Amino acid sequence: MGLNEAEQLLYRYTRGECTPQERVIIEKWLEKNNSSINQWQSLSERSQKIWLDQVFDEILQDTKQKKYNEEKPRDLRRFSWLYVAAAAVALVLGILAFWKNQIPTIRTAEPMLSISTAPGHRKQFMLSDGTQVWLQGGSTLSYPKQFKGKERLVELSGEAYFEVSKDSNHSFIVSTPHLLTKVLGTSFNISAYPESDETGVILQEGAVNVYLIGKEDDGILLAPQEAVWYQKTTDKLTKVATGTTLTAQNLKEGNLIFNQTPLHEVLYRISKAYGVHFSYDKNITANCRLTGSFSSSQPIDELLKSISISISATYKRTGKEVRFQSNGC
Repeated sequence: MGLNEAEQLLYRYTRGECTPQERVIIEKWLEKNNSSINQWQSLSERSQKIWLDQVFDEILQDTKQKKYNEEKPRDLRRFSWLYVAAAAVALVLGILAFWKNQIPTIRTAEPMLSISTAPGHRKQFMLSDGTQVWLQGGSTLSYPKQFKGKERLVELSGEAYFEVSKDSNHSFIVSTPHLLTKVLGTSFNISAYPESDETGVILQEGAVNVYLIGKEDDGILLAPQEAVWYQKTTDKLTKVATGTTLTAQNLKEGNLIFNQTPLHEVLYRISKAYGVHFSYDKNITANCRLTGSFSSSQPIDELLKSISISISATYKRTGKEVRFQSNGC
């Protein structure tokens, strides 16, 4: 049995699409382990995939029956993998119960609401615990109507600045596709656009722990004026100092701050902040990098002129379409 078969069985069970034989087997396992399928259903699709990947590795190590099952008649093979898949369900729920008291976690039992911004627009709002959020252009934040349990979990795609309401008994956790950021009460910025090669956490006040998804036992602790960046290409975290010139107001307003940032990242960030689309030769500009800071209230043409001068390029803008031309850097 492969991972896909276990996933399909689990999803069929949660949707009421199992055969009677499959349902009996799974429910016997659940009853035996005092588990509830509601714990599984409460996870986001990304979180379910993370758990299944971890769980099925253990299932494969424990069963060691592949060769034996291949020699059985077809009906017996199917019967055997059903038991193994049911064991995966039970093990998923058992691990969830264990991690329920661990830090950090990606579990939430509350239905999630979402707020989104279009590129070129920003929103400020307050969560139910008093946490203030400044959501930047082209971003989405998912959150529960009311925080319950030991943790306050939100999921971010894009960029946002958080001023977290202090609560020493309930950690605040921001989940992005690659990182988990855990705090008790502090101010910080997260940039985690799905198409970007980088994910960054910048701390202004307090302290935060930043973890790679799947490597929650090895986090990085940040102090004020420090940041951590995750690179998809290297799958590593890098801790850097940001300096005192980077203020909370800069981050709230979505000001653009670059430090030897590749041009494609610079233009991607600008596209989200101003709602424009860039076309350019990525091969020619592959070595171009930019250092500088720009106010989000700065007119787009002033910003584009500054960048063009910095990398010896020219540009032409027609409405929301911008064409960059460069001979390279």
